[in-house]
Amino acid sequence: MTTCTDRIEKVTVLRAPQARVWRALTDHKEFGQWFRVNLESPFIPGKKTRGRITYPGYQHLIMEVT
Repeated sequence: MTTCTDRIEKVTVLRAPQARVWRALTDHKEFGQWFRVNLESPFIPGKKTRGRITYPGYQHLIMEVT
């Protein structure tokens, strides 16, 4: 076992068909529905997109993903 100190990893089991999960990970609007964030633009490899979190109590936070 290798110990990494530069990241945190978490495993999550999603009870959904693989095609549904893939859509949620590749389409910014589907992703936003699952993870409650209103992303400003589509996913483009190597580019950042950001948006306001819509989950109650966290609306003041911005999510940024590459």
